[in-house]
Amino acid sequence: MAKFDRACIIDDDHIYVYGAKRAMLKTNFCNEVVVYSNGLEALTQLEVDAEKPLKNFQK
Repeated sequence: MAKFDRACIIDDDHIYVYGAKRAMLKTNFCNEVVVYSNGLEALTQLEVDAEKPLKNFQK
């Protein structure tokens, strides 16, 4: 059983993302891995998912 339902990786290095994602899934760390290529993209999507703005985030 995975410790977390979803984990995210925020990185633009495809090789690192591949390794980190593989390790997370293989060790049953989480059920799903979401990948973002930069912090702004991640925060924007997390705000949409939460349906409310994150506190004091300035673009």
